[in-house]
Amino acid sequence: MSAIHTVAARRSRKILGDALTAMALAIALVLALACPAWAQGLQGSSVLALDGVDDYVAGTDRSAYDVGTGASADFTLETMFSVSDSAGSRTGTLFHKNGAYSVYILLNVNGDEDRIIFRLWTGPGSSYTYIYHNVTLATGWHHLAAVFDNESTADTDLMAIYLDGSRVSQSSAVEWTPGIPNSSSALNIGGYMGINPFPGWLEETRISRCVRYSGGSYTVRSAPFATDANTLALWHFDEASGSRTFLDSSGAGNGLAGVNGAATYNDTPTPTRVTPAITKTPTGSLYTLTRSRGVAYCTFGATLRAPTGAAITSKRVLLQRSANGTTWSTYATLYTNTYGRVSRRVAFSAAGTTHWRWYSPLDTRYSAVASARTRIVTR
Repeated sequence: MSAIHTVAARRSRKILGDALTAMALAIALVLALACPAWAQGLQGSSVLALDGVDDYVAGTDRSAYDVGTGASADFTLETMFSVSDSAGSRTGTLFHKNGAYSVYILLNVNGDEDRIIFRLWTGPGSSYTYIYHNVTLATGWHHLAAVFDNESTADTDLMAIYLDGSRVSQSSAVEWTPGIPNSSSALNIGGYMGINPFPGWLEETRISRCVRYSGGSYTVRSAPFATDANTLALWHFDEASGSRTFLDSSGAGNGLAGVNGAATYNDTPTPTRVTPAITKTPTGSLYTLTRSRGVAYCTFGATLRAPTGAAITSKRVLLQRSANGTTWSTYATLYTNTYGRVSRRVAFSAAGTTHWRWYSPLDTRYSAVASARTRIVTR
């Protein structure tokens, strides 16, 4: 589905976790986990890791970012992104230059369906127009490009969205003369000053002063971009893991800086240990609770540790439940304390069977495995 809309204003929202610390650890089962294979970038390089809470990357206003402002000034904004299926319903920003352009995704806007939006300002203030495309994004890497063809014909401009090899949305309903507004705002990638942060990984992010993609299809590159005469800025995000400054490979010196926890990350084969725990004596993965006065209580706990054994602190962990062991919903959102621990006491007031698991979403670089699941039978 594609459409173009012109509006006057939009209210941004910020997704915030409900920070909660706890100290509870009982019988532990140590599990060796590795991050999903797609956590690595092209050719095993680092990626830009964004926690989906307040991470983003910023660069002060530069001429390289003031694209599409002159007569016949075209541009393409593109990036490779990876998002987890546990991201939840939220807005994830890819590019944002306030007063000029924005590319973002409404994740799970309608059930599992996502909406990719390319927005251009039509003048000073809050007036803008946008096109969008509805799609259910599979977990893993995707290529996305937003194209502006200034004067695609003598009297029309063209906006287009390209995704994973296909043009998925376009419109020439709006004409800019001579071009889009020249904003003095900073360039933000992965969030807008911490608002609407993207929960995942980015790499191969490029700004070009040309129409990179035209027609109904294109070939998605399997290797890093190479700079050329039309490259205004190019960030591979392939610096050493943990880097907070990101070099511009175009040679123009448009370096970016990570804000809050935004940094490069490289998933190595070294396993990360996650230690889940439960206060009831285990019998395999089945636990039976007997209610007293109509209610039974069970406390779930988990500890996150790095390969070195050090506690992983202030990381978001979800306690999830399921009626069938297949479809999961989040019961509680917790953050590890200074010991890397989380816990939650759950009350069971009715007989029945439920499945429970700890799940650390994409922004913490960990994921759940089947053996971490627990089945609770309440009598």
